[in-house]
Amino acid sequence: MHIFTQSVTTDYNLNDATWELIIMLTVAFMLGWAFNYFWSRFTAQQSNLSLESIPKKFIGVNKSDLKIIEGIGPKIEELLKSNGLKEWRDVASADIDKLRSILTKGGDRFQMHDPSSWADQAALAAEGKWLELEEYQNLLIGGRSN
Repeated sequence: MHIFTQSVTTDYNLNDATWELIIMLTVAFMLGWAFNYFWSRFTAQQSNLSLESIPKKFIGVNKSDLKIIEGIGPKIEELLKSNGLKEWRDVASADIDKLRSILTKGGDRFQMHDPSSWADQAALAAEGKWLELEEYQNLLIGGRSN
């Protein structure tokens, strides 16, 4: 006899309810495991990058750390942030004339820097293309193309 069809006053065998509970929990566990298995395979296909494939120098950086851009040090980062370029996407969307004018306004010691590659580097960082960014930076010397 099924426990859900028995009347309230009728006694039922506790072993029937126990087995039904065990079966329901087992089915729920198997469904959860299958969902997790297939979901993890699906997301692994969506993301080609694993934590092991990200260059170590980029692990743990946040979007406001402009110093990961080759050619930008702490002082230039400070200068850019004071002029409204606070994140990688801000630098990526800035044109080279704007970057040069910020450096010019910063004084003589900043005018020797070449910001021509900064927007490209920042765009790669904003998109999370760490391997491409590392390859690009390997071609640069002080933020300048060879």
